Amino acid sequence: MMDHRVRWAVVGFVALMLALGSVLPGQATPVPYTTGFETGPPDNGLAPWTVTGSVALIAGGGLGGTQGVNFTAPSGSIVLTSPLVTAPGQVYKIDFWLRINATGTGHDFEVFWDGSNLPGTAFEAQATNLNYQEFAFLATATSASTSFGFSANVPVGNYRLDLVNVNAVPEPASLTLLGLGLVGLVGYQWRRRQRATK
Repeated sequence: MMDHRVRWAVVGFVALMLALGSVLPGQATPVPYTTGFETGPPDNGLAPWTVTGSVALIAGGGLGGTQGVNFTAPSGSIVLTSPLVTAPGQVYKIDFWLRINATGTGHDFEVFWDGSNLPGTAFEAQATNLNYQEFAFLATATSASTSFGFSANVPVGNYRLDLVNVNAVPEPASLTLLGLGLVGLVGYQWRRRQRATK
């Protein structure tokens, strides 16, 4: 018959490995994208993003470093896109910092995911300018490749974007497995100490 200590160790180890395999990046749910737009000089630092309209890196305009993305145009829309490697059904957290320097009417800045604007992500220009502020939203992937980006309409002024992060949100089942693994290891340690005191 298997010793109680060995059994606790096996149960804890198996549960912990299953949990880590579910939540660690680069395995079942890869973390797709993180950038502070510091990859190069202003003329090429936006790769691998595709630019449409008047969008450019601006030196000294970033929050997390020396560079940020400046959206400015006399009219119309400007789009910044980057394809992401995603897992169908997986929920992702989109986090970024935005600065608004556009007043009046006709201004807007939106986040789009898989070809559609995310609900609740339309930022209309404020009556007064807004310094860098953090925003976060959740989105669910429907395929293994997801279009993602930001669109803006800026008749006058500009929007500045920096520190964009897209990360997979651990599923409740994965967190449960992780908890079971930790409980198993704690139980094993407790039993070992109990036997040592006898």
